[in-house]
Amino acid sequence: MNVSRSRLAAKLLGHKAPKGASDRPGLIMLQIDGLPRTQLEAAMKKGRLPFLSRLLEDRHFSLESFYSGMPSATPAVQGEIFFGCRGAVPAFHFLRRETGRAVKMYEADVATEYGAMLSEKGGPSLIEGGRSYSNVYRAGAARSRYCAEDFAPNEILRNLHLWKWLLLGLV
Repeated sequence: MNVSRSRLAAKLLGHKAPKGASDRPGLIMLQIDGLPRTQLEAAMKKGRLPFLSRLLEDRHFSLESFYSGMPSATPAVQGEIFFGCRGAVPAFHFLRRETGRAVKMYEADVATEYGAMLSEKGGPSLIEGGRSYSNVYRAGAARSRYCAEDFAPNEILRNLHLWKWLLLGLV
């Protein structure tokens, strides 16, 4: 009998596998802002990233380069990776000329607006139906955590679990 510790832990923590999930190969992307490939490889050679090194050596993962062009800000890079739209936003913090408002891409309403615009412009995202953690855009993910869009008041209320908050308050 083949037992997966990951699946067992997920089940115990109340996480369900997505519909249609299987043991087929998938895609895991790690974006590390401001870390050049040369520095990453040097750190792995010095033994500073043992887990990542083992993943690359033992588990059929590969290290790929991605040139983001300009701007190289996270929202623009994620717009290109997820939706295939180059130059999605001019920067992380910029002035919207049409409204005269300075916006930051970690603001939930701004991220939601640009995410919808990118989805309309670029079509289905690379992570459509998958998972998105700690990104600017949810990008059609079936489940997301800590993405800028997740911090909109309506999203917080939708995900609020009253009994968990009560238990946390008691602890």
